Amino acid sequence: MKHKFLIYFASTLCLLGCSEDFLDPEPHSFYTPENALLDKEGLEATLATCGSLVRDEFYSHAALIWAEYIFSDIAIMGGDDDNIPIDLDLRITPDTEDGLNKDAKIRPFWEKWWKIIGHANIIINRIGNAKIDSEEERNSILGEAYFYRAYAYYRLVHQFGDIPLSLEEIKTPRIDFVTFSRESILRKMRDDMKESVKYLPVAAIHGKVNKAAANHLLTKIHLSLGEFDEAIQAANAVINDGVHALMTNRFGVFKDREIETEGFQAYANNGSVRLDVIYDLHRPENKSHAENKEAIFNVVDRNGFDDAGAKDQVATMRNCTPYWNRTGVIKTPDGVNGMMRDWDEFNEYRVIGRGQGFLRMSNWLAYEVWTEDKDLRNKQPNWWRMEDLIYNNKALKDAGNPYYGTHVITQDVGPDSIRCWSPFFNKFIIEDLRMDQPNGHHSDWYVFRLAETYLLRAEAYFWKGDVIHAAKDLNEVHMRAGCDPISSSDVTMDVILDERAKELYYEEPRKCELTRIAYIYAKTGKSYNGTVYSLENFSESNFFYDRINAKNNFYRDRVLSKNGERYKISPWHVLWPIPYEVRDANMLGHINQNKGYSGCEDNITPKNYPEDYISE
Repeated sequence: MKHKFLIYFASTLCLLGCSEDFLDPEPHSFYTPENALLDKEGLEATLATCGSLVRDEFYSHAALIWAEYIFSDIAIMGGDDDNIPIDLDLRITPDTEDGLNKDAKIRPFWEKWWKIIGHANIIINRIGNAKIDSEEERNSILGEAYFYRAYAYYRLVHQFGDIPLSLEEIKTPRIDFVTFSRESILRKMRDDMKESVKYLPVAAIHGKVNKAAANHLLTKIHLSLGEFDEAIQAANAVINDGVHALMTNRFGVFKDREIETEGFQAYANNGSVRLDVIYDLHRPENKSHAENKEAIFNVVDRNGFDDAGAKDQVATMRNCTPYWNRTGVIKTPDGVNGMMRDWDEFNEYRVIGRGQGFLRMSNWLAYEVWTEDKDLRNKQPNWWRMEDLIYNNKALKDAGNPYYGTHVITQDVGPDSIRCWSPFFNKFIIEDLRMDQPNGHHSDWYVFRLAETYLLRAEAYFWKGDVIHAAKDLNEVHMRAGCDPISSSDVTMDVILDERAKELYYEEPRKCELTRIAYIYAKTGKSYNGTVYSLENFSESNFFYDRINAKNNFYRDRVLSKNGERYKISPWHVLWPIPYEVRDANMLGHINQNKGYSGCEDNITPKNYPEDYISE
């Protein structure tokens, strides 16, 4: 069995698969005849596979994106099963199955990003000999391949740090990889993306990569390298492209419906609820709507979409809403079970979903960060408090209990409060029309949105010390939500991250962004709340850990979960461990392990691109 695991992960690392199952999603012919990818259709099918792998992060009952949030300031794993990773020191080790694979979903990230890199390398290698009608089409395919490769490496180096670098198609298994420095990998991706931007179209159908998506990614890469002027230029290219714009007015399917008087959300708001532009932004019907100028890069999943039937739908109603229907937890004031997990006459179960509370916001994001009552993101129709829910247990009606159909009363639900009692964003409510368990339905999902471009440019200005322009960009997003302007004198990294949390929850890869910022602090020597960091002891003292401890009460206070374990995170979790099978299988090379994990004692100095890179 161990031998099989070594071969499996060697194949992953080598960007090759030894079976059709490993190569899913389709096409199965990917590594078969040499001429399979020598025409436009074959290359575009491979790009579609890359897009599908990006898409997978956000979908299924155990979405990969969980890991990006439980290693952050704004969420924790809320489940109380025995194998849920709560004490990350115990659960996250190079050889821990539950921590790396089952719940925290670290190992699947490693596998998916390397798959994307492998597919992109093959396109880049073969496109010169492919039969394509025009140079414009050839360049567009090449630009998209560069984008996906850079996207995968951007995520890998901010999840795992220094890693191997592969830039060619690999036709036979390799076990001689070596570690390259994160910074030199990013420099190579930066140079690729500068070329990619030239090739990509200004506009593309949703699910495809356009020039704005490339410039948005390039902004992040420039920030990662401390190239703040260049980051501003790349963000300018998106913001000023004449195609994209922040949505500040009602748009899309519901734009002519000012007040909603039908359905459970209206019922929960005393018969009517006023809709707004934030509501429009996060309705499934509007994410890829022609009127939505804010969407830059979406992954696509909808009713009637050919790929939708073969994959899991978005499951945010299961993963991100509280376990409100857990029997006997939420009670009426007279002590009777108030909730049931079944179809009810109010359609509460159908609309809110079954709710399992696996991903639970920290108290900071749930309650403390919202300092303005008029913030549209923190009020109906865009935000649900537990008190918006209704006692729906039919047994109450049968018994003539007067609380049936009335709003839930604020209460202390004891140790179940972590999983069963917390507010949630309406963006998670995607009504499931299937008559079984309502977990969440088909919906496109934002990967890049213009609101983030503004926040990235604000961050670049902040690093330069230009708080006036930083405040201006912050306020584009902050005031769109109905808030009062942020003063330039109040601009800090905390304020920027606060705005990202309120605007981009379940869209941004939060852990990656915190790690990216931690590297910048360590590289520049800039102070965060009086602390100065360095790259020399990055895994022992870093911004990532200090920000999490400042904001995430569960980790800071070592909160006790119902399963008897306490929440804990450590500084070295700024980077995840390289799975041990990958390192063990690489018998003729050397892959470093990140500090804080078993195996790091054997580390050697990473190589640098291009001087140490040998092309195959």
